[in-house]
Amino acid sequence: GNENLLKSVSGRHLSTATFPSEFALASLQVLMENILDIITVLDARGDVLYQSPSIERALGWTAREFRGKNVFDLIHPEDLPWVMEVFSRGVAVAGTEEKVTFRFRHKDGSWHTLSAVAKNALSEPGVNGIVISSRDITEEKTLRAGRQLQTFSGCLGE
Repeated sequence: GNENLLKSVSGRHLSTATFPSEFALASLQVLMENILDIITVLDARGDVLYQSPSIERALGWTAREFRGKNVFDLIHPEDLPWVMEVFSRGVAVAGTEEKVTFRFRHKDGSWHTLSAVAKNALSEPGVNGIVISSRDITEEKTLRAGRQLQTFSGCLGE
């Protein structure tokens, strides 16, 4: 039956009976501390319920500082109207997944560009929130813009 079902995870075989208690809980903490993506869980108003520790490496805030903040307070004012529109659309329908790119305030006051995927898991027991996976793409955008400028300059013969 299901008790004998084996799963291979990182070369280890775990029974489904031991998977949640032995692997998931211990490994989830290590994963969340080392993942490059920023994982955030928001309530329907945009208040932070959970923040992965990777927020500090990316945006200078500690997970503790971020908990309870409303993310809309840290989104660039020019991006805020359409980010709120996308968020509202996503909150309205369970299971909805939305992708968005926007500028977000670093703790040092600078603006970083984030690319995010948000999923409405408000009705999923144990989650009860909007789960967001974000990545800081500021450097990628800067490098891409620099290459485009070099290409443009090359076309002009400069």
